[in-house]
Amino acid sequence: MGRFATVRVRITLAAVMVVGIGLAAGGIWLLHAQRDNLVDGVETTARLRSRDIAATIADGVFSSSLAVPPGDENIVQVVDQNGAVVATSANARRVSRISTLVPTDDNY
Repeated sequence: MGRFATVRVRITLAAVMVVGIGLAAGGIWLLHAQRDNLVDGVETTARLRSRDIAATIADGVFSSSLAVPPGDENIVQVVDQNGAVVATSANARRVSRISTLVPTDDNY
């Protein structure tokens, strides 16, 4: 017990604890900030992609196969008011309906 009784050892242990707590708190904050940033990016990408598809449909240039950007692994499906899939991206042709959401009459 005599080795831990010196002032130098107690100050060193206190400093290590303070730095450790600070690093842990900073790591937790960084983890949450990174997660929020990634979620925002995915939501923004999905929102912009859905607007592009909606604009294509509104322009009347609509086919049963939807083009996706090269390297894009997202599955895209367009569903009518009855819940039937009317258009899909090439990587989702053999996939059944992926959502139970029902379109509304809202004009966005």
